[in-house]
Amino acid sequence: MNHEELTRQIEKFAAIATRGCGQSDIVWGTLFHTNFDGWVEMMPVEDTEAAIAIAKQQGYYCEENDDELGSEYCCHGLTSDTCPCGCFEDPPELEQQQWDDYWEHQASLQTDADLHHI
Repeated sequence: MNHEELTRQIEKFAAIATRGCGQSDIVWGTLFHTNFDGWVEMMPVEDTEAAIAIAKQQGYYCEENDDELGSEYCCHGLTSDTCPCGCFEDPPELEQQQWDDYWEHQASLQTDADLHHI
């Protein structure tokens, strides 16, 4: 894939995550990484490296253990007091609750849509 195609697909993943996140940075990150990571796993290595570089450049992708920044900074280059993306938060029960709420909301939307078609 060329640079433009990779960039376009990464932008699509970001848009999908934005539509489905309910303004939660944790859910956004999970949605983006689920789509992006699954996509790059199927690519040739050279495309994977290029896609990751583009996503990092655009601020969409960061690796959990980015040694360049040290432990006091997240992959966005921010400290725990300033990062709005939840990089320093690690409560798995909160993330699970957000996913439960998300899927419950999606199910209610589907039920509402089904009722309108009757």
